[in-house]
Amino acid sequence: RQELFDEIQQGRVAGCELERFGEAHDGGYLLCANLLGAVKAGYSYGISGYDGWGCDVSRRLHVPIHQYDCFNLTEPVCPGGTTIFHGECIGPARSVQDGRPFDTFSGQFAKNGDAAKTLVMKIDVEGAEWDSFLVAPDSVFEDNDQMDVEFHGVGDAKFVATMRQLKEFFNVAHVHF
Repeated sequence: RQELFDEIQQGRVAGCELERFGEAHDGGYLLCANLLGAVKAGYSYGISGYDGWGCDVSRRLHVPIHQYDCFNLTEPVCPGGTTIFHGECIGPARSVQDGRPFDTFSGQFAKNGDAAKTLVMKIDVEGAEWDSFLVAPDSVFEDNDQMDVEFHGVGDAKFVATMRQLKEFFNVAHVHF
């Protein structure tokens, strides 16, 4: 736990002006709003029937947001934004589990024509983030401008390895416990 805690310490990101996107409580996340100019599309994982983050990002940046959830198939409404709902979840491999479809970041980006675009991502998937990140190729992170991640769990050694992998591409601008 201590090793993971040491890895996720917040640092200073030059020029970052943090701004909240999404709901006022659960579902709201901070991004360096002034540094999002190159973003061409967004991905919002684990939406549970609502996606204020995706709607805010889409309206602000005028980009499409791909929403993913295979547990709650309620498609959110986003007046003034462009959102595309997918009844699929993120996972470490393309598969079907208990009748629910899963695919990798690479697979989903490719299916949507976003494989080489600059992206922004929010992910809150109750623990599936760890394995999904750990098996992702570098291109997934190289094309991601910023990521909002709600991590779940602290007790597995692979969590430290995953965090180190992410830090090769990202700086920690904000931590919320």
